[in-house]
Amino acid sequence: MPKLVRRTPRRRRHIKARIFGEGISDLECSVYDISDDGLMLISKLADKIPNTFNVRFNATSPNNGPCRVIWRSRSSIGAKFIR
Repeated sequence: MPKLVRRTPRRRRHIKARIFGEGISDLECSVYDISDDGLMLISKLADKIPNTFNVRFNATSPNNGPCRVIWRSRSSIGAKFIR
């Protein structure tokens, strides 16, 4: 199996975040890992999260803002930050 080469390193995190967007309002999720390019989040409602959404960690986080889903499973999502 080929080794994945990532542009930016992932950092394991188990922090709470809030996501919101079209059709969802202020849904809590857990961020499993994060990089400068994107994140992996876990939510019981992952299948209900739209393909583009906003994430909020706290009021001053540089990673607050819009994301686009790259992949999804029943309980998790991989998303890229839209800059």
